[in-house]
Amino acid sequence: MIEQEPDPANRISLDDEERDYYGVPLPRIAYRLSDYVKQGLAAATAAHQDIFQRLRASPIHHAEVAQGAGHIIGTTRMGESPKTSVVDAQLRSHDHPNLYIAGSGVFPTSGTANPTLTIAALSLRSVASIQEALRGK
Repeated sequence: MIEQEPDPANRISLDDEERDYYGVPLPRIAYRLSDYVKQGLAAATAAHQDIFQRLRASPIHHAEVAQGAGHIIGTTRMGESPKTSVVDAQLRSHDHPNLYIAGSGVFPTSGTANPTLTIAALSLRSVASIQEALRGK
């Protein structure tokens, strides 16, 4: 596994024409691996091969295709501008001030490590803002 740099072309949007049974637009997923990521995967495969050959391990297998770590991350990106993100640094929605999104959906990108501690840290950081909102400040 390798880390993938953020790519604005990778996104989930709503389809303009396709709808589900209830008339809700279906998701449209745009995803690609950049040349940088492909080169990183090739380098990781070469390092994997070298390490396991030196260990005299056999047989040595490599994944046929790139695969993720299974962490569901993104789609409600955190940032300063409503034009490029969904929530601010306190996890408050730009469009709905009484909505906070706590979870890995706010990550603009991620590595291969588990996101749990980062989710907890971001959630704790949002507490003061939520308390102020509840007090009406």
